[in-house]
Amino acid sequence: MHLIVAYAATHRHPDALAHLHLPQLQKALHLLQAQTTTDCEEHSPWLAHEAAYARALGWAEEGPWPWAAFATASTAQTHQAWISPCHWQIGMDQVMMHPAEQLALTAAQAQSIIDSLQPLLSEDGLQVQQHTPLLWHAQGDMLQGVHSASLERMAGSHVKPWLTPESLPAPLRRLQSEAQMLLYHHPVNDERAARGMPPVNALWFHGTGLPQAAPGQAQTRFEDTLHLAALDVHPKTWTQAWQALDQSAIGAFVTHLESGGNGQLSLCSETRCQTWQRAQPRPWWQRLRRSAVPTPAQALKDLLTA
Repeated sequence: MHLIVAYAATHRHPDALAHLHLPQLQKALHLLQAQTTTDCEEHSPWLAHEAAYARALGWAEEGPWPWAAFATASTAQTHQAWISPCHWQIGMDQVMMHPAEQLALTAAQAQSIIDSLQPLLSEDGLQVQQHTPLLWHAQGDMLQGVHSASLERMAGSHVKPWLTPESLPAPLRRLQSEAQMLLYHHPVNDERAARGMPPVNALWFHGTGLPQAAPGQAQTRFEDTLHLAALDVHPKTWTQAWQALDQSAIGAFVTHLESGGNGQLSLCSETRCQTWQRAQPRPWWQRLRRSAVPTPAQALKDLLTA
């Protein structure tokens, strides 16, 4: 079993680590040994947990990875991607993308926007269906050659560096512009404005590629339940979510180890992934030389030094 925990530490709430009480994680660290540490470069188009999950599935070290095809279990041999509605905050010199989750877009609103976009999408040979309000499954040859940043990587980031011919081919940038014009006066945005909610004013393409086999899927459990909590402005939301995860997924992982099972644990921040491996039995004199087991706070703090 390989358990990957996204947002185990987050740069949004670095001081919250001091308030965590994670007894199950402490037990896990006693049963494991630190192995590899992998850092994401500053201008990486994805976050550390996304790269860790791709490696665990058996995919190439470098993306883009076909998350849309994987999540929908599609076997169609055509280029596929996610299209995500988003909100761009337009300033004098920069355009910043807000976390898409903060839109609180409903399924009905998302479908209304998709229906309005259908003439544009069909003209470009794209078939699009709603998977979730924030993830629309797109298929079509037009998606070939997309190397854009992941949606989570773009949260709170400036858009311009990622709108290049190398990351997003010209036909998709043209479609993006046409969609923005359509969205400007869309009824969904009129409704949202009346409620004081930010408009959907842009689309983002990501998670692209042809379907790929994922030989490591059966042995991998990916936990992203801390994602939404990490986006919350209140650190307590994240600490409470972590403590609940400690009792559920981490507790089950510890039970697996204590019953003799093998396991790996990958703890990830946005920029670093630390993987821990089941400690192998060693002679007593080697066990005496084992370095001190870190506390959960220490292990998680190390994820924020990258």
